[in-house]
Amino acid sequence: MKAVILAGGFGTRLRPLSSTRPKPMIPVLGKPNLQYILEALEKVPEIDEVILSVHYMRGEIREFIDEKMSDYPKDIRFVNDPMPLETGGALKNVEDYVSDDFLVIYGDVFTN
Repeated sequence: MKAVILAGGFGTRLRPLSSTRPKPMIPVLGKPNLQYILEALEKVPEIDEVILSVHYMRGEIREFIDEKMSDYPKDIRFVNDPMPLETGGALKNVEDYVSDDFLVIYGDVFTN
């Protein structure tokens, strides 16, 4: 099963925090929110791949994954949104990479 993390928004409601970093990279208790999400998904054995749908400041997200999550045990795929897309557009953009059941989570959601 695939997990899709929608991580492409501008985070305008979180400004000024999101002026210098994408929403999923805003730290909560010392680590980026995206890290909490990935750690939670790591515990779900049915999930074999995480798809990150990215747009705004996507380079910072990719750098974080490459540097801090390089030993992550599941495959991580980046899908670049060519332009800012709402939730429906972002999901449409990843449709070639998912089939059947999949999980969708927003990259700025803090939950357990």
